[in-house]
Order: sequence, then C-alpha cells, then structure tokens
Amino acid sequence: MNKYFSLTPRDNLVPNSYVADQWDLKSMEPELFLSGRNISSWPNGVCLRSSTMKMDGELDDFVVNNAMLPVVTPRLKALIERMRTPTIQFFKILAYSSNGIPSDCYIANFCEHIPGLDLLHTKVFRHPKNHPDKKLRNAIQTMFRPTLVESVVKEWDFLRLEEFPERLFASSRFKREFNAFKMTGVSFSATDLS
Repeated sequence: MNKYFSLTPRDNLVPNSYVADQWDLKSMEPELFLSGRNISSWPNGVCLRSSTMKMDGELDDFVVNNAMLPVVTPRLKALIERMRTPTIQFFKILAYSSNGIPSDCYIANFCEHIPGLDLLHTKVFRHPKNHPDKKLRNAIQTMFRPTLVESVVKEWDFLRLEEFPERLFASSRFKREFNAFKMTGVSFSATDLS
C-alpha cells in the first residue's frame, strides 16, 4: 500500500544551509505559485539572493528561501520528473550568494491542484469570514494531521492540494527515492488516508 506524507519545509537541512532572504520575481508575486495557473511567459533575470555571508552555504534540494517559493535543485527536478505528478512547469532561475556567485535552480509551478483533502476527517482552522482579503475569507489557514482521499491522490507521487495549496504532499515512492539520494530541505510527516 502506498502511503502519503506532508512535506515540512526548512527541515532536514545541510549543516551550512544557503538561505535566500531576498528575491527578484520581476512583476510576479510569490502567491502566483499557489494559484494552480499556467504561466505563459517567463521574464529574464528572476533570481534569489542571500544578503550576508552568514546566509551563504550549500543549497538544500528544496532551496530555503524566505519567499517560501517551491525552488528545487537540478537533481531534485530530475527526480520529480520521474514521478507521477500533475502538470508542473519548471522555470530556471539563479540563486546568488552574497558575493554574487550563482547556482542554477528551478521554480516549480504546479498548474493543477488535486482536490484530495478529506475535510470530514482533517482538523482545519479557517480564516475569519470577514477577513479583509476577500480571497482568504473562510479559506483554510492551517491544518493538522491531514487525511487524504486515497482514490483521488493514488494517481500521484508529488502534488499540491486544491483545498490547501500551501503544502506539498508526496507518496512513499517519492520519499523513498528522495531519501535514497540523501536529498535535503524538507521532512516527511505521515498523513491518514480515507
């Protein structure tokens, strides 16, 4: 039986982890990468940057960045491309150290979110119905021990959920290969299935 896991970012890091505390997305906002929409054109010069030598270091495979963008190394991109996923666009960007040394990375844009959260069996906290941002009214703010609908998610090894796109989920197949290659940047917490 395939199990599923919620990915916790900024965990399972290399000892001296690179942290991008600055970014240049040109005219785009980080929220675009949670929208589940196709990006038809990509501007030149999109990058991440660490502002101090203290934040320079080795890249984790899920690259640590304060914009919380889904940024991955080339070897993690290759692993994801071997998995069963909904449509994901990968856009090449550079991650600069504080002294200007670049490293190749990719932003993963999920063009499809999967409606696979079992809301009857998942404890969720929602934004207030009168939230100033109309898009967030009654939307899920956070959840604990998510339960996924097995008949829906079983088609995928790596996905975002329609009900809560802020979190990534992966199958035991993804986790096994991620760990076999000693990849870093996230930890895995088991979910329930219904």
